[in-house]
Amino acid sequence: MSNNEYHYVIMERGKENKHYRSLDINDILYPLFEGITFSLASKYELKNRNEKEDPRKLLWSKQLELLGKIDPLFKERCQKEIDSILKIAPYKKCN
Repeated sequence: MSNNEYHYVIMERGKENKHYRSLDINDILYPLFEGITFSLASKYELKNRNEKEDPRKLLWSKQLELLGKIDPLFKERCQKEIDSILKIAPYKKCN
């Protein structure tokens, strides 16, 4: 924390990939937990894959479930991001 500001820095191969700054700790915690829950949900989806369904459905459903356990506002925020993605790239129909 510097100047009453929180920082969350994501490094990859020694380079700064993303840098979040905020006075609100939740603006730092959200991307942290969003990444963790996405990784967990991805593993869950892979183990429970349904070939007849767009894999993002199960993945995002699990991620939202996990985020909701951490903070309902994080779940809401993630749902809005998912809704934005689906406007551009709707669920695909699988046979």
